[in-house]
Amino acid sequence: MRPHLHPLDRKLLRDVWRMRLHAVAIALVLACGLSVLIMAVGMRASLDQTRSDYYAAYRMMDLSAGLVRAPDRVADTLAALPGVRAVESRVSGLALLDIPGQVEPASAHLVSLPLEGRPRVNDLAMTRGRWPDPKRPDEVLVSEAFANALGLRPGASLSAVVHGRQRDLQVVGIANAPEFIFVAAPGELFPQPERFGVIWMGRESLARAFDLEGAFNDVAFRLEPGADPIPTIRAIDTLLAPHGSGGAFGRDRMMSDRFLSEELRQLSTMAIFLPAIFLLVAAFLVNIALGRMIATERSNIGLLKAFGYGDLAVAAHYAQSALVIGAAGALLGTAAGLVLGRNVADLYRAYYHFPTLEFAVGPLTL
Repeated sequence: MRPHLHPLDRKLLRDVWRMRLHAVAIALVLACGLSVLIMAVGMRASLDQTRSDYYAAYRMMDLSAGLVRAPDRVADTLAALPGVRAVESRVSGLALLDIPGQVEPASAHLVSLPLEGRPRVNDLAMTRGRWPDPKRPDEVLVSEAFANALGLRPGASLSAVVHGRQRDLQVVGIANAPEFIFVAAPGELFPQPERFGVIWMGRESLARAFDLEGAFNDVAFRLEPGADPIPTIRAIDTLLAPHGSGGAFGRDRMMSDRFLSEELRQLSTMAIFLPAIFLLVAAFLVNIALGRMIATERSNIGLLKAFGYGDLAVAAHYAQSALVIGAAGALLGTAAGLVLGRNVADLYRAYYHFPTLEFAVGPLTL
């Protein structure tokens, strides 16, 4: 037995079927807007949460300072400054790499590993291989993007010119670090992982290479929760100025974090403007389609009123046509937004090399 439908419901189905081409076009425009909204809002929240978790788990630095040379004892003085939670003094520099089969020269940012244990600031997330043996000065870790671009695996070797001296480096592991989510060569705007990467090696070996034994030329800080960075920066600058420091700075001036912040800002802008454009176009198309349908059904509207239907019932009947089209567009847009968000998360994961990045949408977004 067929279900009983109200006469206006049967007319509604006939009206939607009659304008099916217009309805499909409107639903697709609406779906595009909603899919972009769901993707952008969900991706921004997921990326922001992933960044926060990554920074917390691997102790991302709050402040950094470069200098010419300072004795190791200065690091103890820096650690005693008010508001400082942890200090990691390091040796860093640049090296030229001889990559077989590559015409353009490659280079790397060298960063020292602590003498004992893991870094207290800017810890590393190992993806393959093992930690270098302190007794083997030529064992190194390389960043994942750099390793993937050059096909490097644990056990591979690299020929490098470090401070004017040729070195044969043995790759024993592939790693990532929160300070190097975005890595670009000095003077470059975009990453070129086949030409520039990050290499971590033992502190003693790197200090000897740069004539910095018993000293450091780079330092990273973690601050106490809620600490005001301004007085701490001033105290750091006072201590490091005699050692050739250009001044300490916060995350807002670190390339990697700044790039991620701009990416989050772009997602916010996308979530505001692009869906609004699609929704306005969809509203315009609905207005045109319903306007034409109502204009051609003036006689039918008169008959409906003659059969006792009031103005409110007739208006609700035609409004339901827009609701049916909107519901179809919302369902299609939600499904497309979830698929698009997961695909974009895969791209971000491959580009930034987060340990994990999952696209998640909250109930308020849906």
